Amino acid sequence: MTFTISEKTLPFDADRAISQITLSNGQLTIVVHDYGARIHQIYTPDRYGTFDNILLSKNNSETYANDEGYYGVICGPVAGRIAGATYGSISLEANEGKNNLHSGSYGWERQFWSYEIF
Repeated sequence: MTFTISEKTLPFDADRAISQITLSNGQLTIVVHDYGARIHQIYTPDRYGTFDNILLSKNNSETYANDEGYYGVICGPVAGRIAGATYGSISLEANEGKNNLHSGSYGWERQFWSYEIF
């Protein structure tokens, strides 16, 4: 079985770019981004052998800067809502009305992740 890994740079904002890494073994192709450790696309064949993306994905990398849909991201450290944006005596960013959703604007999905291909 042949396995390939390729990298591509996508525009993000004026100062940064997204690294897109594509992993494929001929039967399954997974496309990930370093921004948000995002699973961007998964291509797999249907019963007729036609490959298609089975994930809900955005077509334009620049839209991820303000993505409120959390498409394919690693959410954390909070993967949900904290009512009132407080946890005991700790105050958090209220980014969904009075609540904290997915750790606010500094959650894992808004970070560039380091990776290594080997």
